[in-house]
Amino acid sequence: MKKTNVYIVIVNFFNYLKFIFCYYFIYQLLWCFFIKWFLWEFIPIRFIITKSWIKIRPPIDLETGVRPPATFLVWVSGIITFYIAVYGIASQRYEARVDMIENRANSVFTQLSINEIRREAINRIVSIQRMTCPKKPELLKPYTIIESLFLKNFKYQGIIDLMKETMEIWKIHLVKVDLKKAYLSEANLSKANLSGTDLSEADLSGADLSEAILERADLSGANLRGANLRNADLRETVFWGANLEKAYLRRAILSKTNFGRAYLNNAEFGDLRGVDLLDNSKKQTTQIIPEWIESGLDKNDIYSKKRLIKSIKHNGLKNLKEADLSEADLSEADLTDAKLFDANLVRANLTGSKLIGVNLTGADLTGANLTGADLTHAELTGANLTGADLTGANLTGVDITGAFRK
Repeated sequence: MKKTNVYIVIVNFFNYLKFIFCYYFIYQLLWCFFIKWFLWEFIPIRFIITKSWIKIRPPIDLETGVRPPATFLVWVSGIITFYIAVYGIASQRYEARVDMIENRANSVFTQLSINEIRREAINRIVSIQRMTCPKKPELLKPYTIIESLFLKNFKYQGIIDLMKETMEIWKIHLVKVDLKKAYLSEANLSKANLSGTDLSEADLSGADLSEAILERADLSGANLRGANLRNADLRETVFWGANLEKAYLRRAILSKTNFGRAYLNNAEFGDLRGVDLLDNSKKQTTQIIPEWIESGLDKNDIYSKKRLIKSIKHNGLKNLKEADLSEADLSEADLTDAKLFDANLVRANLTGSKLIGVNLTGADLTGANLTGADLTHAELTGANLTGADLTGANLTGVDITGAFRK
């Protein structure tokens, strides 16, 4: 009985192997036929080879019995001529655009030396930085010619760097100018005078702004990741929604500085100076950074959003005006009577949280999870509730005047 069972198992095993082998062989055969059909018939390789061979070795004329001369070289030379012509068009198009950008840059350089029109010249720098041109075509790289002619234009890195160097040279003359969306990554702007300047949405990542004057400057939405702001004058400077991750702000002068909704993870604060500390005869009496930032600092004065969330949950921090709490996990948190107006709560998890009497005026709750949250008598005037999940939330007495969903 046991021998019979072993025999059946062996037979079934070999039958299974035979089935797998046959299936694999048929699959490979069909795949080869498909590849042959696709390359030979669907893509007209056969047509191309046939026509090419006729050009290389024309058939013998049946009437004369003479083989006509091959025209292959003429055919190839025609293709090469066409290719070079297309390259010439792409190259001429690229050079014309580059010349135009460089001519505009040269006109700015000339105007910078004239005091009366220097500010207007500086205001034109960003527009020149943002000018685009086709990709540079290369004769031995056919794909670059196609990209140059048919794909979207690219930023001209050479002119971006040149304009950045120009701003570094004239950095003490950058007062109240328009540098919105400027490319200043890794720029040396140490001791620059940028007071009252519009730097909103500018790329200042890794820039050296140590001892720079940024009083009343607008850096809303700017990228200052890793920027050095040591000893910088930041009185009344606006960092609304700016990225200050890993920024160095030690010894900076702060007074009425707006860090609303700024991303501050791993930013270094320490030995900060208030405006009234500049006079040694006076003592500082006002808080120079918002309470929510101070609550997120560790013993080394490095900010962390996780530390802020811990302070909210365990220490009952309520003053969170303009705080960046995007994607924060505040589930089951007690935020009764908290001040969260103009706070960034995009995709925050507020499941089951107590938001009784909370002030969320102007707050951004896009994609926030408020499932089961208690919003009794909450103030949501002008709040952005786009994509917010309010399933099971208690909305008794909620004021949603002006609140909206896109």
